[in-house]
This record gives sequence, structure tokens and C-alpha cells, in this order.
Amino acid sequence: MNDETRQVVRTLKLADSLAQQRASEIVRTIEGVRLVNAQGTRRLRISYDFTKLSWTMLCDTLVKAGLYSQGPITRWRDSWLDLLDHNMRENLEHKAACCSKPPPGAGRK
Repeated sequence: MNDETRQVVRTLKLADSLAQQRASEIVRTIEGVRLVNAQGTRRLRISYDFTKLSWTMLCDTLVKAGLYSQGPITRWRDSWLDLLDHNMRENLEHKAACCSKPPPGAGRK
């Protein structure tokens, strides 16, 4: 699988408009982040490799810096996005069964 297919793009809403530049600088230093763009005054559009970085790790970094606040709905959304990342990582490891090969023990008797 190439690097382009391991990329996800997410939008992050920041605590306030003053945090955007600082958050952008912090996010760019995280391994696995490919691109960070400002959107409006309080949002960042972040492109990252989900095999190297999870959404929770990214958000936790900004929470520790005081740039991202998590209310109940935001926590729910963040956990859902982290689950999506987790599922994509597991799907990379999945070995598909061959459709022309029957499972063991399924032969004629």
C-alpha cells in the first residue's frame, strides 16, 4: 500500500482564534503529519498518516498545550475518529481469503 492511501484529512476546531498559529506550529512537529492548513480563524485542516499517528495522540498533544478544549460532543467525535483510524490500521493487516479455495475440512466426503 502506498503512502497516499494511508493519508487521512481531518478538521480540528481550536479553543480560540489566537491559538491557531501556535497549534499549527506544534502539529507540524509531530511525526506522521503531512500538511497543516488554517481554515477560517479557529480551524486547522490536518493531513496525516494513520499508520504513524492516531487522532487521539494528535488531540492529546494540543490539549496538553492548552490549545484544544474537549466538551462532551468533541470527546465523542474524537473517539469516533480514533476508532476509524484503528479500523483502517487493522484493515491493512487483514489477509483476504481466496474465493476459489475452500476452507480446510470443507471438501467432499
